[in-house]
Amino acid sequence: MKRHSARFVLLFCLEFCCISCSSVLSVDIVEHQIVEHQDVWKANCVAFAEELCQLRWTPIRPMPSSSVGFISDGTEDTNVIAGRKYYQPNVEIVGIPYSCAGEYGRNIGSDVRIETFMTALKNPNSVVYTMDTRDIAPSSLSSCYYGNNCSSFTNILQNIPVLCFGRNCFFGGNRIIEFPQDIECAQIGDMVYLQREVQDSGHAVIIIGLTKEDGDITNIRIAEETLHNAVIVDYSKQSFIDAFFKGGRGYEYADIYRNNGIHNLTEYEDFNAEDYQFSNDIGLNLGNNTNYDKCDSLPIEVTIFNGDSFDLIKDGMIIETHKPSEGEPGYGGTRVVTIDKSLLDCGLYEVRPNQGISQFFSLTNRGTASAHKTRDGSVVVSSYNHSSNVIPFGILFFSNTWRKTTRGMYEMDGKDTVIVPSSFVKSIDTYNDITYIMIAYRNEYGNIYSDKVQIIDY
Repeated sequence: MKRHSARFVLLFCLEFCCISCSSVLSVDIVEHQIVEHQDVWKANCVAFAEELCQLRWTPIRPMPSSSVGFISDGTEDTNVIAGRKYYQPNVEIVGIPYSCAGEYGRNIGSDVRIETFMTALKNPNSVVYTMDTRDIAPSSLSSCYYGNNCSSFTNILQNIPVLCFGRNCFFGGNRIIEFPQDIECAQIGDMVYLQREVQDSGHAVIIIGLTKEDGDITNIRIAEETLHNAVIVDYSKQSFIDAFFKGGRGYEYADIYRNNGIHNLTEYEDFNAEDYQFSNDIGLNLGNNTNYDKCDSLPIEVTIFNGDSFDLIKDGMIIETHKPSEGEPGYGGTRVVTIDKSLLDCGLYEVRPNQGISQFFSLTNRGTASAHKTRDGSVVVSSYNHSSNVIPFGILFFSNTWRKTTRGMYEMDGKDTVIVPSSFVKSIDTYNDITYIMIAYRNEYGNIYSDKVQIIDY
């Protein structure tokens, strides 16, 4: 597993070879040694978008799907079981899956690593098969426990919290284009938001490539999370205008946003499945290198495929050994063991089988939060009782309708108590309906969120 940081990543300037008869472009990548912050995050944005859209993965069991999709020969790659759609087993998919699970699932590339998703696919008892968020999430587009919707996908490329929906997910973004004649202003990293007259119905994409000829844009490349999987799509300038600004994609309105205040660590995950050593001996129900939280009901389950025992290790010491006695269920064959996380301290753990490759997880306590509005309109937010292996990094503000109206995010920079200025609150509370906050934490394995709490007036 490699992480690329701003210190080492150079800007890749995408220059497309123009093909007038087709919107599908060949790409030449030219390396330029430019180290300004905006250029670095754009390079990472492009690289991570390509990785998420080109990731190849194959389910081994029916896996919850939001929509019917198709493989290259035009045949459907989903099953319908009891009226619900599922990805078909043993059929390769390209691009991370769609799921609008929100707080009821986890987002690939932010809440969990690509590695975690890929290792979970190898375990028939993992959450990608056993957890169907359609049973618990309010969105009709919810499905797999791991996935992304269009808004979270664009936010992942900027490394900001992704429990966000609609145009308000573009924290700090400024609307720069309201009409197609201003299209020449577009830049790599700009986010296009489409909206129907029904306010809650919209779609977000991100620009990851531009072709210019004599200083004018001729072609535009976007990345987006569709109702099936993440894809890259190429447009000529005119076909882009027709699709996004003239209703070609079924939306009445379109705006382009630029996030000048990037909440970005300028890192992305470089996952290569061909070089990765998958464990065929043991599997965690959440996948390898993931978070379990002491506050939720999700158990720690270990599936043993080969061998008959494993050790649970923390700080180099064996905490528990699990081995069935002769005659017990699972002796000498596949079995599932549940680890009681209430008896464990927070920290990093290794699950080491008696043969084969270990898997790892982090046990955390995300803590609780409180929020109080003062007389001058500022909001005092505090985090309590979280474990030392998580760092609070952002406060998410929500309206009273909760799911679709994330109003903004304020950075915490690792502090447990932050006073959010009244000027910031007023800037995001344009509808005077902000009611809840949620604290976003981060550790080495991804993002973790506190329970939403109501803002208490003075």
